[in-house]
Amino acid sequence: MRVSLQVLLGLGTGSLLLGLTLGQGVLQTLVELGELSEELLRGDRLPILKAPASTVPDAASANPRP
Repeated sequence: MRVSLQVLLGLGTGSLLLGLTLGQGVLQTLVELGELSEELLRGDRLPILKAPASTVPDAASANPRP
């Protein structure tokens, strides 16, 4: 039994288009899931950090006048 080249090409094209469509859908779903997780975790569990005291001397003490 011989299958024509047109039938094989049609099956290959259909499966390729289906794969591309599914891949695009999966990609979009993953992007939306990433944005959702970012929105859920935005700063909720981050600790409040205390800023260290300034170590930069002010201008008056850095250049005392003679």
